[in-house]
Amino acid sequence: MAEIRINATGGVKLYDADDSHYAQIVAGTITSNVDAITLGHDTVTIADNLSLGSDSAVLKFGADGDTTLTHTDGTGLTLNSTNKLTFGDVASYINQSSDGVLTIAGEATIDLTASTAVLVSNDLKLDSDSSVIGFGADNDTTLTHTDGTGLTLNSTNKICFNDASQFIQGSSNAILALGATDEIDLTATAIDINGTADISGTTTLGGTLTVNAGAIFNEASADVDFRVEYNGDANMFVVDGGSNEVNIGGAADLTNGQKFNLNGTYSSDAAGPNMMFFGTATDAFPSLQILNYSHDDISLVFDGFHDGNWKSSDAGSQFTITKRSDFLSFFADDGIAAGSTVSFVERFRMATDGTLTATDTSIGSLSDSRLKTNIQDFTYSLDVFKGYQAKIFDWKNPDQHGNKSQVLGFLAQDVEVLDNRWVYDYKLNKPGGLSEVDPDLAHIDEDGIAKASKLEPRDVMYISVIQQLITKIETLEAKVTALEG
Repeated sequence: MAEIRINATGGVKLYDADDSHYAQIVAGTITSNVDAITLGHDTVTIADNLSLGSDSAVLKFGADGDTTLTHTDGTGLTLNSTNKLTFGDVASYINQSSDGVLTIAGEATIDLTASTAVLVSNDLKLDSDSSVIGFGADNDTTLTHTDGTGLTLNSTNKICFNDASQFIQGSSNAILALGATDEIDLTATAIDINGTADISGTTTLGGTLTVNAGAIFNEASADVDFRVEYNGDANMFVVDGGSNEVNIGGAADLTNGQKFNLNGTYSSDAAGPNMMFFGTATDAFPSLQILNYSHDDISLVFDGFHDGNWKSSDAGSQFTITKRSDFLSFFADDGIAAGSTVSFVERFRMATDGTLTATDTSIGSLSDSRLKTNIQDFTYSLDVFKGYQAKIFDWKNPDQHGNKSQVLGFLAQDVEVLDNRWVYDYKLNKPGGLSEVDPDLAHIDEDGIAKASKLEPRDVMYISVIQQLITKIETLEAKVTALEG
């Protein structure tokens, strides 16, 4: 029968009914000669430590012991079965699922409290589409995930770097601010700005600026200048926002309503013009067009300008080319000295039909004997002179010759046989003045070169009359000779 025995060593043994199994208590330690000791009470209270001395000791839970806590030497404790450790109720637990994921769940908040830091050695994932990370003792700053959008920073909407002077901040008026003490360095192959860039400070570009759409400078109409420098001139190109002027090659005081100034620098050894126009197309000349959409008259003025005054107000002359509706006029002042009223006189006119009118129709040539050498008397051959044949004719293409008919002149080939000093080559043009020959005229010469005479239509009158006089004189001489004979 079951009994309790006191050992000679002072211990106590508890035997079962057949006296073969016992549990012994010696010096506070319970041992047994069986595999397990069952404490059959609703509650077992251990006032001090519970020690499982084996390196592979197992602590079993449940009526059938299906949940165990096993000690592995040098590793720790392993919880089997559901691998789930629950706190309070089933809503708060630590669980290891079969796929190797450790889950920590709390009914409301999981509080990770450490004296210095919580270290996560690998990824930290927040699986909720609306998950929030809070910062601060009162969690007044949060980082919230919005599915399909990204992360939203609340409160000051400000992320600082190093100190508060370097930051990225989204202000309440939908402006994203990038702040730095000295410099913001954007390093990329390309920076794409799809909206408007408003730069209030100085912008320095070290590379190439390419503008693929319209560019507007000073749209706010402020009194500021647009200026381009080069190595030798701080005002190579200036758009003056206050005086509405454009200056190239230096500033000028355009006080008479002018809008554009090209300022050249004169020196005695200066070579080349201040402005040149180059044509790149093979079928066109370089073109400078002066247009006036509200009036037929346009003027091009040539004058000196110095010491803030137009030269015509000093001693000197001014020349003006004026385009009228059907002719082009050349004006010059009368050369009155400074301080007097300057009047302008039309000196030369070219009509649209090619008619030339001038106050002096003679063309001078240099005749100073000091400029000449090998000077000899010259008598033009009378026989050559009599060979000139005055003609009257019509043009095959009258639209290229002022639509004139019954024109007085000479045939250049006839003149060339007599005296080639009065003939030169002339390149025919397409209608409109382009340089290539009109295909309809190519039969004249494959390069479009025609012969031109330096003899004028009025020379026809002189030569014809003189030739008639020569004939009369020769007839008279023949009669005199016959009478004398």
